[in-house]
Amino acid sequence: MDLFKSLAYLLTLVGSAGAMTAAGCGGSGGDSGADGQPFGGVGGVAAGGVSGMGQGGLIGGGAGGQGGAGGGFGGFGGTGGMGAGGGPIMDACAGIREETETGRAPVDIIVAVDTSGSMDLEAGWTQAAMPGLVAAIQNSGIDVHLVMISGCDITVPGPLGSGQACPNDTNMPNFLHVNQGVGSNNALDVIINTFSQWQPMMRPNALKSFLVVTDDNSNSNAGTFTNAVNGLDPNLFSPGNWVFNAIFSFAGLLGPGPCAFISAAEGTVYRDLTIQTMGIGGDLCSQNFQPIFDQVATSTVTRSPLACEWDIPMTGMQIDPALVNVVFTGGGTQKTLGFVSDSSQCATVLDGWYYDDNINPTKVFACPDTCTNTIRGSNALSIEVQFGCATEIAIPK
Repeated sequence: MDLFKSLAYLLTLVGSAGAMTAAGCGGSGGDSGADGQPFGGVGGVAAGGVSGMGQGGLIGGGAGGQGGAGGGFGGFGGTGGMGAGGGPIMDACAGIREETETGRAPVDIIVAVDTSGSMDLEAGWTQAAMPGLVAAIQNSGIDVHLVMISGCDITVPGPLGSGQACPNDTNMPNFLHVNQGVGSNNALDVIINTFSQWQPMMRPNALKSFLVVTDDNSNSNAGTFTNAVNGLDPNLFSPGNWVFNAIFSFAGLLGPGPCAFISAAEGTVYRDLTIQTMGIGGDLCSQNFQPIFDQVATSTVTRSPLACEWDIPMTGMQIDPALVNVVFTGGGTQKTLGFVSDSSQCATVLDGWYYDDNINPTKVFACPDTCTNTIRGSNALSIEVQFGCATEIAIPK
């Protein structure tokens, strides 16, 4: 009898141990998954293993770790957890395209208006037209700086001007009024002589556009003015990066045609400059300025070259500076530009680009020669900044 009791007690202990094993504690969770990998680590081996967690990467967070395997007699495996959230999932080399319509270079316009006694009506028409001229260009996605050189016979109204009377109508950063009288024959000289006052409004990467409004001719000739402009500042002005527009008299005081007794003199110098730079020449004698200003706006938009700097979009997407490329399409070809660490390295490579900040970039810039010769020189149709593929390094010269 005692033998049987002992055997029963032993079997009870064994059963209790099995039950405890079946309800054993869960194993530890699996390791975190690598950045951007599709799955997390594998869970620990035991009943009810804690879920692993996959650490999110650039292209998307990994899934959670696999649940732990069952332990003991009849244990059950744990359930895998979800991965820690990474950046938004996107295709490799997904591109943010900068089309030509929204990727044009800025424009700096310098206007000189003859405010001599015979130009009262024309000065008023010019004053009224300035906000519309700038708005028409801005509506095409182009940033405009405008400098008005004239006496206080002209006050540029808002929203371009400040809304106050000259000389307080300046409204930075887009509008500057240089309070300097312009006579019948000296508009070109005044433009050159006041350069130090309007130079801060000029940007190296901007198309420069001159506009003179006068009923007379110039004392300076076209060649003298051209040389003077190109000698102002080589970082701002060079042959081919500026255009000259003018509203001037197509005939002299005695006509023929509508210029009779309206014109002071035929504006032959202004005609030469508009032809030389392929600018817009409008006839002051028509006394209808709005169509001419419309032509200037349209021509400016058309002539503004592709921009050579691009914003990195702030969309909440995690950007890895080592996974960015710049590609341009033009002339029937597509080409990837190479990365350089800063602008000082540009002269040593064939085609390059660089960041404004290598650690936390917000902008991408094309190297100067790449901008002038490769992008603008080839009439590129589009620029694309791509994210997701390893950055290609610029090729040394």
